[in-house]
Amino acid sequence: MERQLIIDTAKAAAEDMRLPVAAVPTIAATCAAGSAFAVVYTEDGQFEKDYFMTQNPRLVMVDPQIIAEAPAKYLKSGILDSLAKWYEGKAVESGIANPSLETVVAMNLAEILYNKMREEAIIAVEQCENNELGDELKEIIDLNIYLTTIIQSLGQNTSRGAAAHGIHNGMTSIEESHDLLHGLKVGYGIIVQLYLEDKAEEYIDDVIKFFNELGLEPSFKGLGIPFTEDNFKKTAAKSVNDTVMLKMPIEVTEEMIIEAMKKVESRV
Repeated sequence: MERQLIIDTAKAAAEDMRLPVAAVPTIAATCAAGSAFAVVYTEDGQFEKDYFMTQNPRLVMVDPQIIAEAPAKYLKSGILDSLAKWYEGKAVESGIANPSLETVVAMNLAEILYNKMREEAIIAVEQCENNELGDELKEIIDLNIYLTTIIQSLGQNTSRGAAAHGIHNGMTSIEESHDLLHGLKVGYGIIVQLYLEDKAEEYIDDVIKFFNELGLEPSFKGLGIPFTEDNFKKTAAKSVNDTVMLKMPIEVTEEMIIEAMKKVESRV
């Protein structure tokens, strides 16, 4: 079981019992340790809903040495998930005529997160692979767990998902995706979102190159998911009306999602 699910289960139980909760994450794969919601899945592993809570965990305690000694794949997953706050937030913000102060602050913080990731993420991953607790790794751990939580809490209108997480949720309809870490599916979703936004090829190339350096080939082929029309249709059908997909500044159709996914496969 992915650690996100363990922490989310504990948070949901504490919420239902009206008890405070403390989180002590041993990996930095998501911001689940600090966030005020849990992701709920069906028994067969499909995304069902986000369960929002009345408060964040009272305490989030991190020992970075433990995370430095954990498999680096979890750190990579957390980096990709954190980067979605920038890519998704920018997309949603572009459709808001008069963003609130909270939204502006959240997006300023998301830009800081993005720039830090581009500067230090590759080095941090190398340090984690060598079980070395360097300054860059400490910083990326803080970004993955703490700053991402703050951005998400402030930017409720922009930073709680868009197409990238919508695609992730749609992919859970494919059984072969269930063993993949959350951040890997979100990273793939970021590239699909960029095609939905009709971003310039040079821009998308730069993001793909960065993801490749993090060890992600953002495609069904790269993720080991069967490259079939049926899987594209399943993903599109489940994601098109997802709550976070509906936050996109443009109307997104199943046909658009399938076309974007095929572009990704032909590109990487």
